[in-house]
Amino acid sequence: MPARSASLALGPLARVAELADALALGASVSGRGGSNPPSRTRTGARVCGTGGRGRTGNYGARMAPVDSALEFALEIAHVGGEIAMRHYQKSLSLQRKADDTWVTEADLAVESELRARVATAWPKHNCLGEEDGFAAADGGPPVAGAPTWIIDPIDGTHNYMAGIPIWGTLVGLQTADGFVAGVCHAPALGETYEGARGLGARMNGNDISSDNVGSLSEATTVFGGGAFVEEKFQPFVDGLLARSWRIRGFGDFWGHMLVARGAAHVMFEPELSIWDTAALVPIVTEAGAKLTHLDGSPWHEQGSCLTTCAALHEEVVALGAGVT
Repeated sequence: MPARSASLALGPLARVAELADALALGASVSGRGGSNPPSRTRTGARVCGTGGRGRTGNYGARMAPVDSALEFALEIAHVGGEIAMRHYQKSLSLQRKADDTWVTEADLAVESELRARVATAWPKHNCLGEEDGFAAADGGPPVAGAPTWIIDPIDGTHNYMAGIPIWGTLVGLQTADGFVAGVCHAPALGETYEGARGLGARMNGNDISSDNVGSLSEATTVFGGGAFVEEKFQPFVDGLLARSWRIRGFGDFWGHMLVARGAAHVMFEPELSIWDTAALVPIVTEAGAKLTHLDGSPWHEQGSCLTTCAALHEEVVALGAGVT
């Protein structure tokens, strides 16, 4: 959900050699998947329930580095989903934040638990969450150059509050190489999306890929906006919707995942924060689609978010030309 601005203060992250001490990433994350992602060699094909409990050692010592990060993200996203489901469709304690969005007791409980697990498993890393901000995993000041786990405890809080099942726990990992692993776990939908640099993308353990249609006239466009659309975006949105074959209104993470799995072809949101997007980037990219700002630049920290199948990206970016 759109929220207050967050500056990661990552600046230029440390050299790959320094990252190797923390996560042993670097050259091993240089590959990118696509419509036909490479096979994984993960031990244990699925992670269900609270499979992460008790597994607090050095993941990198047991399996490939990016693979270990994805394994951990799956584990804690499932933990977060379990906590959220215990509160779902029940009376909730609510608070309105300074940006006029809501936070529930479930958001706070999920983020607190996931931060604790990051601190135990990756004590030399940083953690950024929507509710509690940016800090070292142990709660101190952020560590310059350290990999950062980025958590949205419940993406789609308004849906969650209303009993609409389109919400999820998002976990992403950012390093000097960008967003390298991500998980979107949507327990009320029964869907879990995962992806990591060079390891492909999956939904519920099955490979997914985007659907390359030839033009917007053949495309299903998903739009998360309404009252959130600033006037400057309106001509672009009007043109996009007028040219599309079908239009559906699914906001938050799910619209981007529909593009990744080939059920839709374009998804646009006018304003997202880094916790809304960090988990999405590796999944969308590994599925062969593109996720950028509206001007086509790599998605960074905050702002517009455009996800398309690769074949339509230039056409949609051209429609948004001049929007700043």
